[in-house]
Amino acid sequence: MPERRPAPLIGIGMQATLPYIGLALAFGVVVMTACARPPAPEVAPVDGALVARTGAVTQTEAPLADPPHAGAVTDGTALTAPADASAAAAGASGAAEVVDPRGAPLQAWGTIAIAGRASSPKMRVELAQTEDERSRGLMFRRHLAPATGMLFFMLGDQPWNFWMKNTWISLDMIFIDAEWSVVGVLAAVPPNNLVSRGVARPSRYVLELAADEAARLGILPGVRLLFSRDRATPAGGAPR
Repeated sequence: MPERRPAPLIGIGMQATLPYIGLALAFGVVVMTACARPPAPEVAPVDGALVARTGAVTQTEAPLADPPHAGAVTDGTALTAPADASAAAAGASGAAEVVDPRGAPLQAWGTIAIAGRASSPKMRVELAQTEDERSRGLMFRRHLAPATGMLFFMLGDQPWNFWMKNTWISLDMIFIDAEWSVVGVLAAVPPNNLVSRGVARPSRYVLELAADEAARLGILPGVRLLFSRDRATPAGGAPR
């Protein structure tokens, strides 16, 4: 039968240490995996935004703002946001105020006074003489200075109606006949609405002033007005 020889000592040592080597290798894998995992993003508020830092990459997510409010009228024409709101937003951001070019003043001007008053106030008025000027009127204006307004030259004597589409300031509407006598006053007409308003009596001219200016200046039904056109102002499409 074959001779039995004692097992080598090195073999016994390897058998005894193999479980510990396996544990050490497994622990090393766990440690390497933990080191390779990227750190969790750090989220910090910066100027109202949420900034998440992930290594060399920085992502900024601004907080959601309120949705803009938009209006529309029945004819499909969008209503523009009030210039006051735009100016307030511009002022808050430090940007220059943006003026809607559609609300630029007209080129023709004149002066209106009250007849029979020695110290009558002088009202400076833009002259809406063409169809386009009458249709646009005081749309897109942000404000009217005291004793300033717009005088509409209407085509003929009849009861005229006005609305406040895209008009962002409250107005007084003063209806005037062919002899420059006031036949009716609508005070403080609310802005930006499509209600048609007028007076029962015929008029040839309509004067629009800022809200409550008619009462302040003493313009009432029965008062007669005096009108003078600036010399450099063309007659345009005004009736003769």
